[in-house]
Amino acid sequence: MRLNNLRTKFFLFAMIMSGFFWLGGTVYRSIIAYRLFEPFSLVVRSELTYESIAQTLLIIGGVTVYILAAYILFIVFYILFVFNSKINFKQNGWFFMSTIIFAIFLPVEIFLMNIDLQFALLVHSQGFDLNRGMSLLIQRIGALSGLPAISFFAYFTTIWLAIFQPLRRI
Repeated sequence: MRLNNLRTKFFLFAMIMSGFFWLGGTVYRSIIAYRLFEPFSLVVRSELTYESIAQTLLIIGGVTVYILAAYILFIVFYILFVFNSKINFKQNGWFFMSTIIFAIFLPVEIFLMNIDLQFALLVHSQGFDLNRGMSLLIQRIGALSGLPAISFFAYFTTIWLAIFQPLRRI
């Protein structure tokens, strides 16, 4: 794969940066969200006050906005990169596998984006309902029976594929 064009290099850079913010934000949101619950359950920790839960949901809501924007930018720049680089999937099996992974999990991400958008709109509204916010957060965490966790590991597999580039014909 050669990057002859400045525009292609820009699309690659923008794709990598938006992917970095998307995956990094997802990790950050997960760490914050799981601190609200008892280990290995979706029961809210008893020592948390109403104010601390509300503040945590505000932080999660802010991060969610950035994650949504970064994911949309990632998909746009990924598509632009594929079309501008004219990459040969037969020569670059690793890139083909990465593209298949992103395509398989796109419906999962769209479903989760719907929940995330509802959550972000709720949290950023005046006087948001804490119970509704927790309900949406629990719905997001428990959605699709662990498929989001599998997709998360698959995305990190694509990073490994991009670094080591298996199935690449020279």
